[in-house]
Amino acid sequence: MTSVSETVERVQKLFDDAGCDGWLHAVDIDGGAAVGLGEDTAVAAASTFKVQVALELFRQVATGETLADEMVIVPTQGRTPGPTGISLSRQELRLSLADLACLMLTISDNAATDLLIARVGLGRIQALGKRVGMSATSIPGDVSWMLETLAVDCGFSSLLTM
Repeated sequence: MTSVSETVERVQKLFDDAGCDGWLHAVDIDGGAAVGLGEDTAVAAASTFKVQVALELFRQVATGETLADEMVIVPTQGRTPGPTGISLSRQELRLSLADLACLMLTISDNAATDLLIARVGLGRIQALGKRVGMSATSIPGDVSWMLETLAVDCGFSSLLTM
């Protein structure tokens, strides 16, 4: 059996061999065991926050608050931009919450993510993170908000003017 420290050393070597920096933090949310590499370093989580969105959806399905097969109409207007999936469709779509979660987790679909955030609630996603020990994790808005903020920070008046 490989020890935690050996695992961390192996992951660090992978990052070094790839010529990049990387951070890792995995926690057993039931037992509290953890492994990390630079886990206290503040970084932009990018699409990894989508796992937390899925966890809240799955929690709501498990408690019966939400049905995985609940259908959502996805209009053509107002979709969150992205390079894959729903953002590229020119038609109105009808998808289940489970299908949206699949798209979010497999191809990192931004539009699916924002539909799920709207459905399960940003505040509830944030609260779940705190309950499972992710006290330093911040999800201040949905993907559309993050992209808009990034565009403005880069000097554009909005995402639409890029």
